[in-house]
Amino acid sequence: MGPDISAGRGAVSVLAQNISNLAQAHSHLANVVSSTQGHLANMANKYHNLALSTAQFSYQKEKDAKEQEHRAAQLSLEQARLDLANRQQDIAKEQWEKTFGFNQQQAKRNYGLAKQQTAADVGLRWAQVRNLNADTGTKGYILGQSADPSVMALGNKLLTQAGGGFKGNKPALKKPLETLKDPTKPPAFDNPMQRP
Repeated sequence: MGPDISAGRGAVSVLAQNISNLAQAHSHLANVVSSTQGHLANMANKYHNLALSTAQFSYQKEKDAKEQEHRAAQLSLEQARLDLANRQQDIAKEQWEKTFGFNQQQAKRNYGLAKQQTAADVGLRWAQVRNLNADTGTKGYILGQSADPSVMALGNKLLTQAGGGFKGNKPALKKPLETLKDPTKPPAFDNPMQRP
């Protein structure tokens, strides 16, 4: 009986040691699990912060892209308005040049017609003067053949008047050309570029 009890006590002692070792191992495992859980929680927090930062970066990037697109659209609209204004200015300038050219041609044409009319009037006036002097000379010649001294004197006077360089009978020529504007200068027409 003695050896069996000793053997049993030894087995119990070994079992107790094993249980103690197992308890220590379990405690160590619990510490490892707790540490691992803390590490995992820390990693999860880091991943959460990283995901949040990524989402914020994506949002800001999309916002910046929309703002750039809006600015590009505004610039395109302003450029279109500027192009339209330049085109309208070019059209107005072209119309003004056409109007100015037409009016300048009309002014030159009117100036030429006025010169022709004045030349015709001057020629007619000189013809009338020549006819008048011819009539005066004829009358003077006829009256100069009279036997009446007073009539003969009148005839000689008429002959002298008709043959003396048209003294007193030169046509009083007007100068209408001086009142006309120089066709080489632009006429005073309204400038459509200055209209409101």
